[in-house]
Amino acid sequence: MTAWAQAAPEKTNGASAWVRLFWAMVIGTLCTACNWTMVALMPAIQAEFDLTRTESSYPYVATMLGLLVGNPLLGRFGDRAGITAVLIVASVVSCPRYIAAGTAAGFGALLVAQVAIGVGTAAALGPRTADMSHCFVRRRGLAVAMVSGSTYLSGAVSTTAIPNILHFGDWRLVAGMLMDRIGAIRVLLAASTLPMPALALCMPLDEVVSFAVVSLVFGIAQGGIISSYQILVRSYLPARVAGTAIGAVSMATLLGMTFDGWLAGWIYGHRRTYFLAFMSGIAWNLVNLLLTGVIFFRLRRAGHASGWRPMAQ
Repeated sequence: MTAWAQAAPEKTNGASAWVRLFWAMVIGTLCTACNWTMVALMPAIQAEFDLTRTESSYPYVATMLGLLVGNPLLGRFGDRAGITAVLIVASVVSCPRYIAAGTAAGFGALLVAQVAIGVGTAAALGPRTADMSHCFVRRRGLAVAMVSGSTYLSGAVSTTAIPNILHFGDWRLVAGMLMDRIGAIRVLLAASTLPMPALALCMPLDEVVSFAVVSLVFGIAQGGIISSYQILVRSYLPARVAGTAIGAVSMATLLGMTFDGWLAGWIYGHRRTYFLAFMSGIAWNLVNLLLTGVIFFRLRRAGHASGWRPMAQ
């Protein structure tokens, strides 16, 4: 548990907790910009280094690999030293690497810089979410959803290439309120059913507006899924390992995003079509839905069908 929550447990759920949540969202918006800039810069990077479509996705993959490594490491560090120390270390790691990435003379140097940036950026994901989970009990789902949503708000602030991402922020709020009422596992199960039809509808589209509408549906699902994972972990594991546990879950999420980002580029590079890439996404989502169903029914048999056991401390 954070030193703040230990020293002043009466502040949990109070005004101080909401102020802390506001600053956590500001930090998240600023720190996670690298998640989106690599997507926006992909065409420029491809032209700058004369890359194939698959190769141009490697900087994004490198960033995700850094996040993959950084989440459990910084999460465990946060359990021991607190979120302030984590943010300081992350700033020291990331800031020089942003300069290195911007001035990289070769593609290899850019990839190395992006890995380091990803490690530092991880402080604004798992460790930051774990820290906020200590500050709320009654509104923990909403708080976690708001913290997670700031990552997507960062996409709108940091680049105009993906302006529609702003719409996704509202659903993270809705998912959080639903988790506080009906439990995280039910929200996870409901949200896991949406990506498959969204991906299926994307395949025949050739208009930007239609694609944006379907992407909104996909964003709604994503908002519920990520927040639900974090709340489930926080509800069923002790507070003293919250940073490590949420960091590990975030690592698994990023591993999937990294692999799928590379796989989609590889498929397009070899087949010149996104149809098979969409089919791959549908197949993996089906696996996720089946696993979520197994967890739901196991919790139901154990008497926790809401997916929420009040392990709040």
